[in-house]
Amino acid sequence: MVKPPIKDLNRCRAILMLRTAKCTQYDVSGYIGTSKKNVVAVEKWFRELRYEEAREVCFDNALDGVRAIELDHLKSWLPTENQNRLDKMDAISIMGRYGIVKIEKQRPSILHPRPSEHHLKLARAAEKLRQNIKQVKETKDNLIGNIMRGYTQSSKARESKQPLQDVDTLDADCLLSHLMTMYPEFRAIGSWDTLTTRKSVAGISPYMLRKLRLIIHGRALEGTCEVCRSWYPRA
Repeated sequence: MVKPPIKDLNRCRAILMLRTAKCTQYDVSGYIGTSKKNVVAVEKWFRELRYEEAREVCFDNALDGVRAIELDHLKSWLPTENQNRLDKMDAISIMGRYGIVKIEKQRPSILHPRPSEHHLKLARAAEKLRQNIKQVKETKDNLIGNIMRGYTQSSKARESKQPLQDVDTLDADCLLSHLMTMYPEFRAIGSWDTLTTRKSVAGISPYMLRKLRLIIHGRALEGTCEVCRSWYPRA
């Protein structure tokens, strides 16, 4: 595959996603912090890739990571119409825009699984849980509530409270289902809401935190959860 015009492949993906969401080249250059010339160059580079090469660039898990990390800060800036297109976007949408695949104008009126949206939610849940765990582990304060929803409080200064990030319960449960399949160490947790003390949170090892970080950065999920199990027909 020909080297991309911008060394950081995630920035190339972000440009392609924003252009597919119908943002102008001028706006994209401002959002990404690069020149319009680079935006044009990235689009020209991608348009000339073979199908297999294009799939390597914009597979769905990679797009989930870009949405969660590169583009999350744009939510307050992007027009609603562009943001809606970005949320629903998949690899086929991008390759269709650049003529690598043909997309039929009339699609069947049925609802399909949305793995990209599901993976994005789990990546966000993983980031919040990771930050909450680090907050509890790095202080000597008591944990009030649990690791998904609560705060840390000093036993000496009870008025000093540091809130944790709220994590959606279903997203957290689905994430744990995948993690227990991929990494046996997570099976000892059982449920995130059992992590209610500093001692229980201390059982989360640096190795487990690194695995959460991999999920945040687009690591493919293995196994199934309550949501993605519904995508497959029952035996």
